[in-house]
Formats: sequence, C-alpha cells, structure tokens
Amino acid sequence: EVSPHTSYPVPHQLKRRPPRKIIINAAGSCYDLLEMFHSINLEYFVGKVSASITWGSKGPRKAAARRTLGSYCSVNNMIRINPMLDNRGVPRYFVEFIVYHEMLHADMGIERNTARRTLHSKAFKRREKLFRSYDRAIAWEKKRW
Repeated sequence: EVSPHTSYPVPHQLKRRPPRKIIINAAGSCYDLLEMFHSINLEYFVGKVSASITWGSKGPRKAAARRTLGSYCSVNNMIRINPMLDNRGVPRYFVEFIVYHEMLHADMGIERNTARRTLHSKAFKRREKLFRSYDRAIAWEKKRW
C-alpha cells in the first residue's frame, strides 16, 4: 500500500531494522584507545566520563573518513575514533587530542539556543584549549589534513 499523497510507503509499513550490534574494539595495532581514555578521563575529567570508546569500522566512504576523525553519540554514549588514526604516522598526542575532544562532547552535552544546537560553544572551545598538546595537535592537523 502506498500513501495517496506520495509514492512512498506509509510509515507503519516500513520495515524496522534491528539496531546494529556495536562491536567494541579499543585495541588498535598502534594505539590502545581504552588506555588513552582512562588516562585522559583521570587527568581532565576526574574520572566522570562514562562513555564507551572504540575504533570505527573501516568502510568505503573515503571522503567522509578523511573529514570525520571522531564522533560521540549520546544515544548509546559511544565515542568512535576514525581507524585512519591508528597509524604510526599519526602522533600519539594527536590521537589523544581527538579522544579528549570527543570526551568533552560526552561531558558537556549539546547546548541548545532556541531551535539551534551548538556542538562547539565558546565554553567548549575554552575547555578544548586546556588539552596539554592543543597547539601541537592543531598545528599537526593543519599540516596533515
């Protein structure tokens, strides 16, 4: 059955897919995200960030993979780090910075001003600069990406 107003199926007829099973894989070939997470959690967040962390899956979306270095999903409290960063050519301080950045999202949440959401508020950017290797990480990112 198709809705009379569109050529799309009516919502109640759409098949719901079961949620994808999330595989946690924090041990990379170069970097252990769990060890980084715990260290950063103690140093910057007094151990209060409770998110899970994993390397993302390697997929065919090369352009997006180059742009998205990490992400935080509040729905499942999960931090994903781009597997391109699990590489000897990427300095440890840079991977730590990406982990710290995503942990900030987990800690601060999303700020809402009217209907707009703000992921990187002024307060977020202020706290981001507290990372010990902030300047080095930003400089390396500008040079590499």
